[in-house]
Amino acid sequence: GFDGASPSDIQSKARADVQAYETVEFQDQTLVTSIDQELSGSSDAAYPWTISMERQHEAGSESLPLNQIQCRKLIIATGVKDMLPQDIEGLEECWGKTAIHCPYCHGYEVRNHRTALTRMDPAVMVVMASIIVRLACRPLYLIGEFDDNSFTPEESALLERHKEDIVLMTSHRLVGLNHDSGSIQSVRIQHEEGRVEDIPMAAVYLRPGFEHTFPVDQLKPLLADGDNETPPATVLNEKGYVAVDPTTQKLLHVPHAFACGDCTDAFRSLSTAMATGTRAAKMLNFELSMQDWKSR
Repeated sequence: GFDGASPSDIQSKARADVQAYETVEFQDQTLVTSIDQELSGSSDAAYPWTISMERQHEAGSESLPLNQIQCRKLIIATGVKDMLPQDIEGLEECWGKTAIHCPYCHGYEVRNHRTALTRMDPAVMVVMASIIVRLACRPLYLIGEFDDNSFTPEESALLERHKEDIVLMTSHRLVGLNHDSGSIQSVRIQHEEGRVEDIPMAAVYLRPGFEHTFPVDQLKPLLADGDNETPPATVLNEKGYVAVDPTTQKLLHVPHAFACGDCTDAFRSLSTAMATGTRAAKMLNFELSMQDWKSR
C-alpha cells in the first residue's frame, strides 16, 4: 500500500501507470507562459484553447523555444503552494512533519503528543481545538495575539467550559520552533512585553496562506459576460479557490475549462483530489463525445 509513502514515491508510481496509455504525453520541465481562448460562434468542435509553454533548462544552457498546444478542453490540476510565515524560525524544516495543518491528515501520527495551535482565525481555532483535544496530550495550547473581541460569546463559553483541557495563551506570538531534523522539541514564544520563553512541545498546527501555481489571472479576460441580475463573474471563489460546479468540476464562468484537486477546495487529501479528478475527466469526456455525436 501507500500508507507512509512519500508524495514523490506516490507520484512516480502513479505516473508510471499513466504512461502505459498511448494517449498520454507528459511535457516535462515546462512552464505555462500564456493561455488564450478563441471562440467564434458555435465552435464547440474546434480547438479554442492555445497553451504556450517554455521548456525549463539547466543553468548555463541555451534557452529552448516555446511550445504551443491547441486543445478543445482544459483541466486545471496544478494544486497550490503553501505560503509559510517567514517570521517563525524552523518552520520550513518542520513543515509537514510536526508543524502541520490538518488533524485528519496528520493527527494520528502526533497523537498523545504535547500540541499547540497558532496562526489561524480564532473561529477556526475553536473548531480545530474540538477535534485535536481528543487526539493530543492535554492540555492543548492555543497561542495567539487575542483580545476581548477575538472570540464570539459562544466561542468564549466553549473555551471556558473546557478550560481544564486547554491553555489559552493570549497576547503571545510563536516566533520559533526548536527541533531535531524536523521533529519539534519546544516552541519559542514571545510575550507581549517582549520576553521570550521556550515551552516543551512536540506538534504545532497552523494554517498558512496559499497561492496558485497556475496563472489564474490569465483566465480573467476569458470570463463569460453576466447580467445585472447575477453576481459578477470570477475565476476564484470567496475563499480563493478556483470556482467550479461541484457536480461537474467545470469552471463557473470560463467555457471549456475544468479544474480539480487542491486548487478547487481546502480538503487537501489524495483521495479528494483523485475523486475530483475522476469527475472532471468523466464530464470532459462526456462533453467531447456529445459534441462529436451532434456534429456528425
